[in-house]
Amino acid sequence: MKRNLRPPKWVVMLAFSMIAAQLFGQNTNKKIPSYRFAVKTYLSVLQDKNNDRNTDVIGRVTENTRSTTTFSPVVGFTKLKKKGSFYEVSLTHLNLTYDDDVTLHSIFDTLSNTVTSQSIPSRGAKAFKAHLGLRFEWAFPLFFEKLGRFQPYIGVSTDPSVFYENIVPYTTAYYPTIAFEARNTVSFIPRAVFNVSSRLFLDLNVPISVFSMALTYNHESNPILPTYARTETDFTTKFFQSQLNMRLGLGYKF
Repeated sequence: MKRNLRPPKWVVMLAFSMIAAQLFGQNTNKKIPSYRFAVKTYLSVLQDKNNDRNTDVIGRVTENTRSTTTFSPVVGFTKLKKKGSFYEVSLTHLNLTYDDDVTLHSIFDTLSNTVTSQSIPSRGAKAFKAHLGLRFEWAFPLFFEKLGRFQPYIGVSTDPSVFYENIVPYTTAYYPTIAFEARNTVSFIPRAVFNVSSRLFLDLNVPISVFSMALTYNHESNPILPTYARTETDFTTKFFQSQLNMRLGLGYKF
């Protein structure tokens, strides 16, 4: 007696349905790329030059020369976490400025149409300024479920910075001065992130200063003042400063 070795129809249909479901699941549930880091970079260079020459009614020639160069790169490095939160370190300030501003006076002879005396400085100074600032930030999403391209975040940061200024005047009416400031600010940062692609994203955020403290030092080389009076130091604290700060970043995940 021959036996029928073919499986029942319901077994064949069940096997095909399982295979189809598995293939469909593989095609529709694509694995979302997972990135561990992101980087944001900005660069700004500004140079401004002005040169004006004027003659007043009594023949005095005034020359105003001003040259200012500012270099301001901003770089951020982000460590991404699995649930959407991230840690970020960014360079908020790196400004190096050298300013040479001098006003020269000379006597102009209207009869001979020539300058009768050498130009001498009447005001102005050479000034060097340096500003370095960092931001250490932690942010997490308001909604941990996937919201597509747009995701709101909330975060906090601490922002240490150092400022230095050295001014050397051209005339004896003013005195060389040195200023130094060390500051730290704690901020509350709402932000919105828009994913342009799986790697490229835009980051718009508004840091709100909650608390800041600063140590300042000023020294003026005024020979009229006694030695102890030439230097001033101060320590200040402020809550919720009245200032507006907005950042727009372009980031790349890798």
